[in-house]
Amino acid sequence: MNRVFEDFVVVALREVLGVSDHVFPQAAKGRELFLDSARRVSLEPDLSWWDRGSCAFVGDVKYKALSESGVIHPDLYQLLSYVIACGLPGGLLVYGSGGEALTRNIERAGRRLEVVSLNLSSPPEQILRSVADLAEVVRTLRVRTSNYDRQLTPAAS
Repeated sequence: MNRVFEDFVVVALREVLGVSDHVFPQAAKGRELFLDSARRVSLEPDLSWWDRGSCAFVGDVKYKALSESGVIHPDLYQLLSYVIACGLPGGLLVYGSGGEALTRNIERAGRRLEVVSLNLSSPPEQILRSVADLAEVVRTLRVRTSNYDRQLTPAAS
């Protein structure tokens, strides 16, 4: 079911965002993404948006419930590794059900991890509306990335 949920989220987001599988590849297909400089620890995030060869958004999809106690730590570690490898200010973790949206600020790393869930027990129309809301989160994170890039790039004098 995890793969089915991941496929659904990726395809539904592509449609709402109006982007191709080249720009928004599943598992970063056709892209090389590594955690380490030796290029030995390869990464395949479920969600990624690429602009001019650079990753502008990254996320992960989990077919499990977001519990009342919060996110499972390994899921956050995985997302944080994607965010750091891509040089992004933040990323998105999408759960298959339950729980409220939350944000985890990783102060020492200067990163922000957004966590949301899709209520799969809702009627199909509601699920699609939720995907549209999710697409807005993706767009916001992508814009935050372009602003982050501008902050890192010295102004020409």
